[in-house]
Amino acid sequence: MNRQERRMLERSAVLRNPEIASKKYWPWSLIVITVLWLVATVALIKVMDQKKQTGFNKVFQSKAASKQAMGLNQTSPALSASPTIYVPGAPQDTGDYEAVSFNLLSGFYFWDPLEDIENGTAERNKKKSKVPEKVLAYNGHKIAVTGFMIPVDEDEKFIVSTFVLAKNQMTCCYGASPRPNDWIYATVPPTAKKVEDEMDVPLTVYGTLTIDGALSDPSMPTLYRLVVDKVEGPKKKGWF
Repeated sequence: MNRQERRMLERSAVLRNPEIASKKYWPWSLIVITVLWLVATVALIKVMDQKKQTGFNKVFQSKAASKQAMGLNQTSPALSASPTIYVPGAPQDTGDYEAVSFNLLSGFYFWDPLEDIENGTAERNKKKSKVPEKVLAYNGHKIAVTGFMIPVDEDEKFIVSTFVLAKNQMTCCYGASPRPNDWIYATVPPTAKKVEDEMDVPLTVYGTLTIDGALSDPSMPTLYRLVVDKVEGPKKKGWF
């Protein structure tokens, strides 16, 4: 029996008995399956890495855009302006008042006597603090600025005589600790229009601004004080 006839007999035997075929070819099937599994695994890992990297890029771009929008100091992170969520812009129609926004008033670093004294960094940070000339230009001027009210003194009818005007709602209660240029201490004189307690809505306050770069009143460590002429809130709609 020659070699060709022997092969024909082996093939016919394999066809008649599938168990022989499975025993003969199963190692090759296992190898093929293993290779395909490895290829699929590598492809899946590459796809997951690409999605992960894309997600990281979006997060970093979002953070960079947020910092740029808030006017943070990119060159000196330790001396950046305070972070925030939402800061109202300057009023559009102010009449005789110069429109100013907290983006300008709080858009630079200024030392915090409460925090810096506690941390032992007061002298160092105080020397690095400087009010920009474009902000000092409003000292003694009548301005209009929009922010959020935190009443300090009010009577039984909820008429406010002094209040804090903050750049955002995070200043109140359990929010972020504000720096001296994040808020304005506002006083309502008897000659001004009555101011009602109205929180959690942006209010536009009109008055005369004073800038105290020396923070001369340690009990009220704010860079800005405002003698109020009037306060305007959002126009109410409906019957109530």
